[in-house]
Amino acid sequence: MVSKKFVVRHDGGMDANHAAQLVRLANQYDCNVHVEFGQKRADGKSIMNMLALGARTGDEIVIIANGPDEEYALNALEEYLDRQ
Repeated sequence: MVSKKFVVRHDGGMDANHAAQLVRLANQYDCNVHVEFGQKRADGKSIMNMLALGARTGDEIVIIANGPDEEYALNALEEYLDRQ
């Protein structure tokens, strides 16, 4: 299991567009991906779960990957979030 903290930097926070892109990327990997925000934990492969987090610009989230390609998944998600 690997995890990393990120700050949501893009305008609009984790809106439908950004959440959908993150979910699409997470679904390319076999590992489980979860995103934590405050006391909430979401399946990173579910658009509805991601939107329910309600993370806004400036909020800190934690992405957790667990499975055979966890390092690759976390690196890809980090690259995506760093571009935002």
